[in-house]
Amino acid sequence: MAASHLPKVIYQWSRDIVVCTNGHQALSGEVRLWLDKYGIRVIEEKIVALVGQAGQLERIRFENHPDIERTGGFVEIRRKQATTIGQDLGCEIDDQGGIVT
Repeated sequence: MAASHLPKVIYQWSRDIVVCTNGHQALSGEVRLWLDKYGIRVIEEKIVALVGQAGQLERIRFENHPDIERTGGFVEIRRKQATTIGQDLGCEIDDQGGIVT
């Protein structure tokens, strides 16, 4: 998951990092400990909107949390297979939903 890898990379560039999980409780205890150790905030509220102008992020609006100002970000996508044909054929599925080749 990007929430466990990206902050470690980004931490080399900036100490002002916030991990937003869009309402998912997807962080392991080990990842949480690392984020806490380095002072990286975690917001697990559902994101309502990314607000900005001319393609520039200005803030993130949440369902039940105050908005936070941001000037950039990274987005992780979650892949989901449209059918179960891979599983039906006995293919191994990775932890991101892709077929292992």
